Amino acid sequence: MEYFGLIAAAAAVLGVVFLVMRTGKLVKEGVEATALIVSARSTAQVTGSRPVVEFTLDFTDPHTAEQHHIVVREPLSPLYAPHMQPGMTVPIKFMRNNPKNLMFVHN
Repeated sequence: MEYFGLIAAAAAVLGVVFLVMRTGKLVKEGVEATALIVSARSTAQVTGSRPVVEFTLDFTDPHTAEQHHIVVREPLSPLYAPHMQPGMTVPIKFMRNNPKNLMFVHN
């Protein structure tokens, strides 16, 4: 039983390390754009104390004019919920080689 606890702890640490690496790369190399929130749907998932929301987003790569329509799941702080509603636009950073790899840019 102790063995499974160690495996779970190691998986959690690796998940955090991956998230930090992903976020760091997006901050440094991500392309800035503005996304339209087409839809936002609650999921049954929670990360930490933040509910995970499924967003459908439309955005255009400002350098290539390529349009993207994607669905992503992101944890959302209740503080930001009023600013993340369908019909609103939000600043994002995304990786050109994988547009689903994105982050919301909160000021």
